Amino acid sequence: MATGSSKNPSPGYTRAIPESFLCPISRELMENPHMNMVGQTYDLKSISEWLAMGKRADPVTRQPLSDTRLVPNIALRSQIYEWKQRNRIRNQPASTSDCAGGGTRSKTLMEESGEGKAMSGSQEESKVSWLRKPIEKWDCDEVEQFVSQLGSSAVWKEYAEKVTEEKVDGAVLSVMEDIDTAVGFGFSKIHAIVLKKALANFNKDLEKRLDEENVLRKVAREAKNIPPSELKHGIRVLVRTQSSGRICHLEGRLVNFTQRYDGQWELQVDAPLLAPKRRTFIYRKESSEYLIPPTHQLQMGPGARVIGPFPDLTAEGGWAWYEGYVKAWDGERATVQYTDGCVWVARYPESTHMLDIDRSEDLLSLPALAALGKNVEKMPLIVIREGQKLPPEPIRLGTRILVRSQGTNKVKCLLEGRLVDWKETKEGNWELYVDAPLTKPKRHTFLYIDGKPNDDFIIPAVAGELRMSVGARVVGTFDHEGAEGGWAWYEGEVKKWDGTTATVKYLDGTEWETKYPANQQLLDIRRSEQLLSVEAVSALYSSAIPLLVIREAKQPAPKELKTESRILVRSSGMNNGPCLLEGRIKEIKERVDGRWQLAVDAPLVEPRRRILIYKPNSGDYVLPPGDEAKMEVGARVVGCFGDREAEGGWAWYEGDVTDWDGKNATVEYTDGTVWTTAYPSRREMLNIEDSEKLLTTNSVRSLNPARMPLLVLKEAKKGAPQELKTGKRVLVRSTGANGAPCLLEGRLVDFDLKDEGKWEMIVNSPLGSNKRRKFIYSETPSEYIIVSPEKNLQMGIDARVVGCFGDSQAEGGWAWYEGVV
Repeated sequence: MATGSSKNPSPGYTRAIPESFLCPISRELMENPHMNMVGQTYDLKSISEWLAMGKRADPVTRQPLSDTRLVPNIALRSQIYEWKQRNRIRNQPASTSDCAGGGTRSKTLMEESGEGKAMSGSQEESKVSWLRKPIEKWDCDEVEQFVSQLGSSAVWKEYAEKVTEEKVDGAVLSVMEDIDTAVGFGFSKIHAIVLKKALANFNKDLEKRLDEENVLRKVAREAKNIPPSELKHGIRVLVRTQSSGRICHLEGRLVNFTQRYDGQWELQVDAPLLAPKRRTFIYRKESSEYLIPPTHQLQMGPGARVIGPFPDLTAEGGWAWYEGYVKAWDGERATVQYTDGCVWVARYPESTHMLDIDRSEDLLSLPALAALGKNVEKMPLIVIREGQKLPPEPIRLGTRILVRSQGTNKVKCLLEGRLVDWKETKEGNWELYVDAPLTKPKRHTFLYIDGKPNDDFIIPAVAGELRMSVGARVVGTFDHEGAEGGWAWYEGEVKKWDGTTATVKYLDGTEWETKYPANQQLLDIRRSEQLLSVEAVSALYSSAIPLLVIREAKQPAPKELKTESRILVRSSGMNNGPCLLEGRIKEIKERVDGRWQLAVDAPLVEPRRRILIYKPNSGDYVLPPGDEAKMEVGARVVGCFGDREAEGGWAWYEGDVTDWDGKNATVEYTDGTVWTTAYPSRREMLNIEDSEKLLTTNSVRSLNPARMPLLVLKEAKKGAPQELKTGKRVLVRSTGANGAPCLLEGRLVDFDLKDEGKWEMIVNSPLGSNKRRKFIYSETPSEYIIVSPEKNLQMGIDARVVGCFGDSQAEGGWAWYEGVV
């Protein structure tokens, strides 16, 4: 496509005229650009002659013109004027029509104020300095011309500096706000003062003051005909929808935009690209129905909001964009957590050619995206909002939020909702944007103050995280025609608990017995729109409804929690291997949900404050016992090693003692390495009062593994089944694409003997997450499979096998699937 009308400079100008400045009909520089109702711009004279000939189709697109109204394209008129000022041959006189207004008044204004400063590519060129005439001498027409020239706030900045702060009439300021709403460049009080000052000296009486207001209203009406600058035909518009209960965006294109009778702009979008449907939206700068990605590249960094394309057979067109935020960024790779809880690492920028909008039907096809599913690192990402400070846990995209409401007879209830966005306030608190209820979502806005209860909403802990007991506060699901969406959560307190059944007294006075945990799969947040539908909730008996513990029963702080005590925080070191950072507990406080919150500084070198939640057998940290456990074969220990990839330059690594002769312990660490270390040795390094001096990066790196300090965390498990060994592969049953059963990759991280001689297993699954799952060990389990290579099972006909497949609907993005040979 050509960028100008010729390769040579145009007569009277130093450069060729840009194509966008030429009238498509006359092929001449536009003097008075006007836009028709299908969004095409022409010179007023040319398009008027076209319409006068009785033609009722757009000259370029051939679209029917059911409405022949024309509106001034003030933004383009301003750009043309500035281009002419920059590129006119020096000493060549300006014709009357060279002024942006196109009339004699503009010429007079230009002649009286003097020629504008020549503009080059420097910062000086961005100023609009042609108005040298004192502002107090402007008349109404000159003010109208001034406002009509606005293309950027640089105009205002120059003249606002000349005006002192003074009061502005409410009526005039109201008009300023009208213009701001229409033009959208940030109209402020100082702008109103500029115009007020300009008009004040010659509008002395009331009648003329009304004239002043009328002039500004006329300008506002004209400004309202200008479409927002981001609206252009053919741009990418991502339409918000749901797929398998998850929020996603369909790839679409803006095919048309027209102004409605009320001044708002109506958008017509075709989406998805495959099998497109025409969809209509009202334009808003921030819409919950669609997203217009920025056309320029935004800065990638921690906290940035991004979108990435994933194959999704349940989405219209077979694929969709999913939103997420950047948890970590090393300059090359972005770790992104998406709204469905999945975490992926992708290079950035990568595969940007796939975003070429002119070839997107081919580049963003289902086969192309399916190929990316095998190498997620090459997925193209679009940054839709630059990095910002991340809110505290548990505020994350897609988090369950229960919104307080009322059902029939004003009975208090809670609507199921999802956190879709947040914004930090000036006071350091957080504004949350929540869609609730799921069945008919409305956008709600709440203020979140960390650590303080809120009367408008509840952020429940993940199912199973809080302890069920007498006195615990819970919520249960009940269908109710009077509640928005047809069902809701209702609050109650546990009056009885026998380990399997909870008797709950709800706020409406009713009591129900419910098994716990029961139907916990219904709480899978990725498929909750399906699992927690009105029909599904209505079909549940009160004894089988899912319960969520939202506050534990009142209890004192655990004895092992002491300020300034040692805490080992889980992190990653060399080759992304798991390690533990040396830290200190700085503060302990009770949370709204009854749990205990720890403020921890870790590592010792350049400490970073971390907020952790106390849990027995936590997946986030380890609390070493006050009295060190006994060293023996099978004991769990940690040893310290230098590690340049760990925060602070060193870390603790876990392992199990495989041999012990009373003086030396042979330890197999989680990374597969085996070291023999004298025990006890170098105990002085563990003196917590001097640890910042003793456990430095250099001192740890200089240690010989044969004489380094070891900490015994847990004694050996006596009488445990032979196949229970930490680090073993455990496949956890779950669901993937279209609800099909699958198995998630996991690791056995701990096990312990419980009542009645049963062994409780703690499994980290899926890998890459901090999710811990508890199971009771069984030789014939239904919820998991322990993979035991030592059994040496043989391959053959009728053998039962598992194979791994990419699956965007499975937790972690892939899963094992069972089959028979």
